[in-house]
Amino acid sequence: TRPGPLASPAGCAAMLDVLVAQEHREDLAAGLPDGTRIAHKNGWVRGVRHGAGVVFPDDAPPYAVVVCTTTDLADGGADGEQVEDDACRLIAHVSARVWDARHDLAG
Repeated sequence: TRPGPLASPAGCAAMLDVLVAQEHREDLAAGLPDGTRIAHKNGWVRGVRHGAGVVFPDDAPPYAVVVCTTTDLADGGADGEQVEDDACRLIAHVSARVWDARHDLAG
């Protein structure tokens, strides 16, 4: 048997709203045109920066994009604050390339 949904439609909508409200936009979201809706979570630990999200283009179906870097490019912030670093720029570049291919993703 197939398992049922993990959450109700209202619960799913509420979770998406939380992810859409993400204020740290220095990686995946930075690779998208201004105003593009993205529900995402990002973060870093020493040597690792990651971002995962669902992008909702106006002109194509939604798509998921996940990028994880394991590199010394991820500087992080000394006080726990996320800062833009080379790893952020790399993730933004990957996000931008996926955006450019958004019409070809469903195939």
